[in-house]
Amino acid sequence: MVQKKINLNFHRFLIQKLINIFNKKGKKVIASLFVRQIFLKLKLSLNKNPILLFLFMLKKLKPYIEIIKVRKSGKSYEVPVPLKKKRQIYLAFSWFVSIIKKQKGRNGGARYNRYAKEICKVLLNKGLLVNHKRSLVKKSFENRAYSHFRWA
Repeated sequence: MVQKKINLNFHRFLIQKLINIFNKKGKKVIASLFVRQIFLKLKLSLNKNPILLFLFMLKKLKPYIEIIKVRKSGKSYEVPVPLKKKRQIYLAFSWFVSIIKKQKGRNGGARYNRYAKEICKVLLNKGLLVNHKRSLVKKSFENRAYSHFRWA
């Protein structure tokens, strides 16, 4: 079985990006501890490398298209547009954080437990994040006829 070489610098960049998203009021140490707790929970629950699990989750979540609204002759169209790699990563991270923040109640115990559970759900192709991506793909598939308005 051939394995690809893992680029650790890029993975450090992605983990640093996640820490920056969780950063509040300049307390980066607390945010990095929070990310470590998420990874530790993943390690304990699945007995696999949490960084690789996180990367697989990110790969499954990344959207390749985005829907923008274009106004043309008095009508507004939802136009699917391909995304650059940086925007894909940003959207995946922002969905990951915002959807879990929207969940009401303490149905998962500590906050890092909810994030770890959601990563596990994404790896199984279940959960809110996967449904969000599927709805985006479905919407873009329905509106693909308007893709020529991209340049309008």
